[in-house]
Amino acid sequence: RQRHETETRDRDTRQRQRQKHETKIRDRDTRQRHEAETREQRHETETRDRDRDRNTRQRYQTETRDKDTRQRHENRDTRQRHETETRDRDTRQSHETETRD
Repeated sequence: RQRHETETRDRDTRQRQRQKHETKIRDRDTRQRHEAETREQRHETETRDRDRDRNTRQRYQTETRDKDTRQRHENRDTRQRHETETRDRDTRQSHETETRD
């Protein structure tokens, strides 16, 4: 009877140790899975943020380039208008002078 009790106790002890070990493994697997999911989510967030920042930067560069181009064109148009007005004035004055002479 004592041997039977010892065997039963030993078997119960082994079973508890096995369950404890399985729980430890399961907990480790769960923790690793959560860490992997967290890493993946962080990576997705970082990628999304990086893409958003790049798009913002590109939009800013495009707006700046467009603004610079508009300004250059306005400056060119103003310069040409001024040159034309000056030429026209000089031509008128020349004609007036010729007419008087």
